[in-house]
Amino acid sequence: MTFPFSRKDGVALYDALVVLWEWAYSSLDVLEHDLDACRRYFNPVLTGRTVRERLGALPPPPPIESIPMSPMTFDCGDGKLLPSPEGRAALELLGTVLDGTHDPVERNLELELPLVERVLAVYSDVSRHRLRQVIDLQEGVEPLRIPSIGVVLVLLINRSTSPERALVRHETGRAKGTIDRAFYAAVDAFASRVAPSRRRATAKESLIKGWTLHEAVRRMPHAIILQDEDVDESREDSGEVASGSGQRRVRKVYVDATLEDRVIDVLGRELADRGKIRPDVLEEALDDLIGEFRQHLSELAIYGLAYERPHETERTRRRVLAAYQVARDQRQL
Repeated sequence: MTFPFSRKDGVALYDALVVLWEWAYSSLDVLEHDLDACRRYFNPVLTGRTVRERLGALPPPPPIESIPMSPMTFDCGDGKLLPSPEGRAALELLGTVLDGTHDPVERNLELELPLVERVLAVYSDVSRHRLRQVIDLQEGVEPLRIPSIGVVLVLLINRSTSPERALVRHETGRAKGTIDRAFYAAVDAFASRVAPSRRRATAKESLIKGWTLHEAVRRMPHAIILQDEDVDESREDSGEVASGSGQRRVRKVYVDATLEDRVIDVLGRELADRGKIRPDVLEEALDDLIGEFRQHLSELAIYGLAYERPHETERTRRRVLAAYQVARDQRQL
C-alpha cells in the first residue's frame, strides 16, 4: 500500500481483498489462523503438481472494483489474483486504520511494524521447514517397535511415496477389511520373523486407527503423511467420509518421496540398535514381507491401490539392508 490514501480507496481495497480471500481460502478468521492457511499455496514443500491442482480447482475469479497489486496478491494468470500473507496482513492493517476518521489515511508504523514482523516470521518458518524435517528424522528418543517398522516398509514396497500412489484409509465397508488384511498380513510376516517371541498382535490394527501406523507417524511426522482431501461425492468406494457440500473426504497415507532416503536410514538404525537382529534374519524377514504382500496384491488391485514393481522392490530391499549394515557397523566401533 502507498500512503497516504483516501478512505474511499482504502475501503475499496479492503473490500477487494476480502472478496479474494474468501474466494481462495474461506471466510476471514483471526490473523494467525489465516496466515497458516496461506501454506495451502505459499509452501515450498508442495510439489508443482499439487500447486497446479489446487489452483486449477479454484472457481472463476470474482469481479472486484479495486485491483490489489503485488505483494498483496500473486498473479496466477487467467485473472486469478491469489492473496498472499502480505495481503492478509494488509487486511488486518486496513481493518484497523479505517476504523478512524482520518481522511486521507496516513501511515502508522506502530500498527504496521508488528504485522511486517509477523509476515517475515511466516516466510522464515516456511524457509526452514525442510531443514526441520530432516533433523526430526535424524532424532528419536523412543525406538520404533517392529510392527511399526513393518508398516513403513510396506508403504515403501508398495511405492506409496506420493499422493497419487497413497493408500486409502477406509473407515468402514468391505474395502476397509480387504485393504487392512492385505496390508497387515505383510506387516505380521515381517514381525513374526524378526521378533517372534515379542510380536505384538496386529489383528485389530487398521490404517484408519491403531497404534502401529500412528507410532510411525509420531516418530516421522514430516515423512509419513496422513492426508485428507475432498473429492466429488459421485466417487464410489474410495475410503470416503461425508464432508458436506456434495463432496466426500478421502483419507490417505504415504511416505514423502523427498525424504525416502532419510526414512530408510531411520529404519536401518532402528533395526541395528536392537543388536540381536542378525543380517540373515533381516533378509529373511524382508523376503517374508515381500512374499506375503505379493500374495495379497490382487486384493489391493481391486481398489486401484497396487503400485508394487519388482525392480523397485528389490532396490528398496537392498537399500534397507545397506542402511542396516551401516548402522550396525557404526554400533560396533
